[in-house]
Amino acid sequence: MRFFLSVILVSIMCFVPKANADIIYNIQSLSLVQNVSGATTGSVNVFVTATTPDIGLSVIGAQINVRLSGTTGGISGVTFGGPQEAANDLFPLNPLTPVNAGVLNVAASTTGAAPVLLPASAGLMVIPFSVAQGQTGTFTLSFDNSQAALNNFLVTSGFVERSPGVFNAGTVTITAVPEPTSILLLGGVATLFGVRRWNKRRFALANC
Repeated sequence: MRFFLSVILVSIMCFVPKANADIIYNIQSLSLVQNVSGATTGSVNVFVTATTPDIGLSVIGAQINVRLSGTTGGISGVTFGGPQEAANDLFPLNPLTPVNAGVLNVAASTTGAAPVLLPASAGLMVIPFSVAQGQTGTFTLSFDNSQAALNNFLVTSGFVERSPGVFNAGTVTITAVPEPTSILLLGGVATLFGVRRWNKRRFALANC
């Protein structure tokens, strides 16, 4: 009886169709020290990663929608610049076209002049940002899939890759500049550690 059940189970597993691997959309996380003489500025990368069998898909376009989904600490708001091309952009020769500007903080779409093959990792866009002087804390950027028109997707030559997909948010952390006393304390600890190591080495050489 057990053998019979095992044969049935193996047969079912063999005939179950394999699900496609997820295409993973990512927003970079960053840690910055605040700029004490002005606004703290930076940029985050938005990129896509894929695994077999999605690697090699013929992609002819993309739409990416990113929004500010939360802040903590003393950050009261974030100003975003227009989307820029990524270093390893999926469509390096085609400029990004901002869309839904009145709805989202940053949104862009692009269409290639010719299809490109989806690699294991590729850039989608770079988002510049600015936080007012003196503000520290964190802010989170996430993909907006709240409406069908705002979904994030790649357009392939055969279908629109809306799902399955994994969407990873990114968090930017801005910390205060260390107080001078803290810097002196850290420097003193480092000096003491160095002196102790030097004394141990001198003692070891003296007893050779």
